[in-house]
Amino acid sequence: GVTDTATITGVGSVSPPYPNSSSTAPGLGNKVKFYLCGPTALTSTATCTSTTGATHVLADKDLTASATQGVSTATSDAVNTASSPLTPGRYCWLATWAGDTNYPDGVTGETNPADECFVVRTIPTTTVTTPSDSSGTALSGSQPLGTTIYDKAVVTADSSGGGAISGDVAFFLCAPSEVVGGVCPAGAGTAVGDPTVTPVASSDPPQATALSNGTAANLAGTWCFRATFTPSGSTYTGSGDGRASECVVINKANTTTTTTPTLLSDGSAVSTSSFLPVNSVVYDHAVVSSANPAAGAPTGTVHFYVCDPSHLDANNRCATGGTDLGTSPLTGQADLTSTANSSNVTANKVGRWCFRGEYGGDDNYNSSSDSAVTECFTVKDSTTATSAQDWLPNDSAT
Repeated sequence: GVTDTATITGVGSVSPPYPNSSSTAPGLGNKVKFYLCGPTALTSTATCTSTTGATHVLADKDLTASATQGVSTATSDAVNTASSPLTPGRYCWLATWAGDTNYPDGVTGETNPADECFVVRTIPTTTVTTPSDSSGTALSGSQPLGTTIYDKAVVTADSSGGGAISGDVAFFLCAPSEVVGGVCPAGAGTAVGDPTVTPVASSDPPQATALSNGTAANLAGTWCFRATFTPSGSTYTGSGDGRASECVVINKANTTTTTTPTLLSDGSAVSTSSFLPVNSVVYDHAVVSSANPAAGAPTGTVHFYVCDPSHLDANNRCATGGTDLGTSPLTGQADLTSTANSSNVTANKVGRWCFRGEYGGDDNYNSSSDSAVTECFTVKDSTTATSAQDWLPNDSAT
């Protein structure tokens, strides 16, 4: 706060009486009145020499005798307090005293009114934002696909005395494709809230906070926030934050690939215990799913392989190698899974056959594969045998 002290010096005698404002002493009981002119521009040279247009600072003050004979003082209440800050600009004081019996002319202002001026400057602020959860707690490390992310802004004044910070924070969020140079650049991103800041109680210097709306991060990659604080009034400056620390990495989700040998003739699944005749035509049916389908159904392709009885590994499966059947594109399903079928295979050898399916992943989902025992089936040959007695004709001779 800023106060003004009026010093009134009595003259006209060798030992001048003290200027007095007491109603019980000789005089009129006049107190000192304080006025404030402004605000004017910071570069202004205007002073306050008249009460016209000035603001009367309430609570007129009594004069108090000083240690110097004939000199009395009075001090105003404070202005530009934390509870009632002044608008930034240049201000000048004016003190008046109507006089007493000894000094009936009183005083208005001082001999050098420019000494009565002071400047109230706009207080700079700093805004720091942090990707957070719904409670405003900072997120630690990378996050799973589908995490709902928020941005928390903390606005801090550069100095005390300006009172509570007020205004709002405009938040923006850039998806991975909108991030440039590791930040969410000006003009980019989607607006995710414009909340009013909440002052932090008992903070010195003053602080205020705000939290953005939440957004489900449905794409893997780096998401970045940007925030701009706009003050209400003119006590504080605006500020913003769009640094790389405003970003959070969203991980790809894991997938599960399950494949099933299938008969071409009727589309029925072939189990491990099934026995098929030689030259049966089969294909492999793959289902790719995720426990966290935040980005929708997986996309991409499945690479299929088949091992005939001569190509099985030591575990009697097709975990590696085999005949390359090429890749097939995935088709998304209503349940957010995706499916693909291999090309057809003619099982032309007797024995155990096994498929293998390998999903290569996409921008949001990790790869997975299936070469389990359920990918296998058995081919058997079939023969028939018949027999009958054969009676040869007898020959008789006479």
